[in-house]
Amino acid sequence: MACPYAKKIRGTIAFCTLLNRKVSTLRYPCKGNYRRCPIYIRYQARAAAPQGPAPEPAPPAPQTAPTAPPAQPAPAPAEEKAPTGPGGGVVRPSKSLCDSLILAALITSGVAVDRFRGSLASLIEALQDKTRGNDKLLFFVGQTGDVSVRMLAHKGNVVYAFEKELSPICGNEASSLLEQRRNETVDGIIYEIKWEDIPLWKETIQSELA
Repeated sequence: MACPYAKKIRGTIAFCTLLNRKVSTLRYPCKGNYRRCPIYIRYQARAAAPQGPAPEPAPPAPQTAPTAPPAQPAPAPAEEKAPTGPGGGVVRPSKSLCDSLILAALITSGVAVDRFRGSLASLIEALQDKTRGNDKLLFFVGQTGDVSVRMLAHKGNVVYAFEKELSPICGNEASSLLEQRRNETVDGIIYEIKWEDIPLWKETIQSELA
């Protein structure tokens, strides 16, 4: 069934009313399972977000006489590069994939090259295998249960982030979620990104995937 936001579909060209421009149906599933389209997923999530006034800030707590100084919490351990997969590429949480501007650039620049359905662990290995020994930048967008999955891969290294109920999940929280769900099934699309199509973010992403 055709996407309700795709108008005037002629051959491989459709007018996307969400992006307000023409898109290729070879790049986006306008005429097929449009519910997997990253543009459709993102706009549907925004439309479902509750709209209302922001809650008023709580009144400040009353001042009390100082007692003993509170104990300082131990610093959180630094995130380590965790070798994974047959080639030992690094796998770690991503800051870039939690940046809405970078994410939008990746979504609009990617060309769909493959579909993937399998466990999160096998997805990571597949992305490592596809990018090892070349300069490809691959971007995965998919879903596992109630969580959206995003991954970037380059030269056998993989970074990732998640999103749940419009809230990005990054850092140590993302690392914990990956461990909890690494054997769960994820379903989505792998896109290839040309470096020249994301000139503003090339250095940031290359640094993160180094």
